[in-house]
Amino acid sequence: MPTVVGIAPEASERAATVVGIPPEASGGVATAVGIAPEASGGIATAVGIAPEASGGTATAVGIVSEAFR
Repeated sequence: MPTVVGIAPEASERAATVVGIPPEASGGVATAVGIAPEASGGIATAVGIAPEASGGTATAVGIVSEAFR
């Protein structure tokens, strides 16, 4: 069963966070975690872990700076 948890504070100083965990077939798990601070000078971070086959794991990590100066 896919599980989605969303926390989106609307204060400009806080971060909008979304966490999704959709289990795949045969016990595989695809996990995506996103943290996107909306305050100026904040950092948007995305981390993805998606196992493809049983025992195989593909990992991607991205960090994007969003400084507004």
